[in-house]
Parts: sequence; C-alpha cells; structure tokens
Amino acid sequence: MTRERLIVRGNIQGVGYRALVKQAARSLGIRGLVRNLNDGTVEIFCEGAKKQLEGFEKSINLKPGNGLFSTSVDKIEAYPEGNKNYINAPIEFKIFEIDYGMEAATPFEKANLERLEIGILVMSEFKDETRQSFDRLDKKYDKMSNGLSETKDALADKLSETKDALSDKLSETKDALGGKMDGVSGKLEETKDVLSDKLSEVSGEISKGFANTQTGLKKEISEGFANTQKVFKNEFSKFRESNEMLAKSLIKAVKR
Repeated sequence: MTRERLIVRGNIQGVGYRALVKQAARSLGIRGLVRNLNDGTVEIFCEGAKKQLEGFEKSINLKPGNGLFSTSVDKIEAYPEGNKNYINAPIEFKIFEIDYGMEAATPFEKANLERLEIGILVMSEFKDETRQSFDRLDKKYDKMSNGLSETKDALADKLSETKDALSDKLSETKDALGGKMDGVSGKLEETKDVLSDKLSEVSGEISKGFANTQTGLKKEISEGFANTQKVFKNEFSKFRESNEMLAKSLIKAVKR
C-alpha cells in the first residue's frame, strides 16, 4: 500500500469538488479523506495501490471549465509518505470520507452539506452539457444556413443565365426571320415573355422555400432551448424540495 498527501490548487472550493473527490476515490477502492484549507486549496490524504493512486489523480485533475462556478484544477502536488512535505492525516480513516471540520458537526449537517455539493456538481455539469449542445446546434445551423444560401445563389445565377440565353436565342430567331413573318415574330415575343415570367416565378418559389427552411431551423432551436430550460427548472425544484426536507429533519433532531 502507498500513502500520499495531495495539495490541489485551482477553482475548487465552493463548487462541489470534495464530493467529486470522494466519489472518485470510493469507485477506485481508495481509502483516505479530503478537506478544504484556509488558503483556498484542497488537501487529500489517500491510501491504495500505486496504480490506483495514479488513476485517482487523473480522475480528479479536471480541465478548466467556463464560468465562476465551474470546477477547475490548476495543479496537483503529490507528496508520498517519507517526503518532507508529507504529514499524517488528522484523523484515522477506514474508507474515504470528507472532513468538514467546523462546517458540519452532526451527521445530519454532514449529509445535508454533501448533498448540496453533489447538487452543485450536477447543475454545473448540466450547464456545461447544455452550453455544448447549443454550441453544436449553432454550428450545425450556421453550416446549413451557409449551404442553403450558396445553393440559392447558384440556382439564381443558373436561372438568370438560362433566361438570358433564351432571350438572346429568341431575339436572334426574330432578327433572322425579319419582317417576312410578323405573325411569327409576335408569337416569339409572347413566348419570350411567358418564359421570362415563369423563370421569375420559379426563382421566387426557390427563395421562399429557403426562407421557410431557415425559419423552421430557428424555430426548432428555440423550442429545444425552451424544453431544456423547463427540464432544468423541474430538476432544480426537486433538488430544493429535497434540501427543505433535510433541513426540517435537522431542526427536529436539534429539538430532540
């Protein structure tokens, strides 16, 4: 068995980091404890096989997130037993626990505080996942919108070229016939106008179709965001109700 003392630096207090460390340690079968220090760092005492401890350190070395309430580890300093900076844990441990010190004196207070930290973690992860989902939607929409615009422009150019080519061809035919066939000339002129109107109508329908597609995409994104907000409010309401129940239980226990 190997024992280590870890000092973690970064944005790690007030963001549920201790609860995360506890879950990571227990999932790997590591014994020890974690606690906040007054200088803003987190101190961890851990005991386990060398490979277990290496995996543990990787799992708690979180990459920087976005926002003031996102967990972010800047550095982990590891001091194995025998190192001059290694000290023994302040209390004996059989499993991995959180040392809340003066923050929580009773089991009820400890349970309530840990649930709050887990809640902070869940909401932080939900926020990050929501932001990533909308970033992906924005990129997808931008790509589709650009593709539709390019296709629309290409079709408009092609229709314009076809219209001009037909107009030129009809004019050449009219000139070739000259004044010998005035009736045919008039018919050709009518045909030219009909084709021109038809091409303009098709171009308008294409523009309308692309506009409707863009409107539909914007509507889907807006509805997705509204649904996400609804789910978040429901989950937060459940979390708040759970904490209110714990608070009532704590008050009853104190009165006893």
